Amino acid sequence: MVSVHFSGGGGFVVSSHSFLLLTGGLAMLGLPSCYWLVDLRGYRRWSIPFRSFGRNPIVAYILAGLFARLASRPSVAEPGGDRISIHEL
Repeated sequence: MVSVHFSGGGGFVVSSHSFLLLTGGLAMLGLPSCYWLVDLRGYRRWSIPFRSFGRNPIVAYILAGLFARLASRPSVAEPGGDRISIHEL
């Protein structure tokens, strides 16, 4: 049984047992893979953007909120040059 819940922000959440097992398994493979690449093999150049968010997680929190506000307020220009929200169309 799959249930889809629509959120107020326009996204949706899929909740089924197989989806949860799949994403949990991918996470269990992803974390050890990153550990092996970064700590054991020494490939660190690709992880520079992630390290900056790991050192200061409050910046990631603030940027996520800012991006959510900007993405939820799309607008288009009218022929007269005025901006109008997509929600008003």
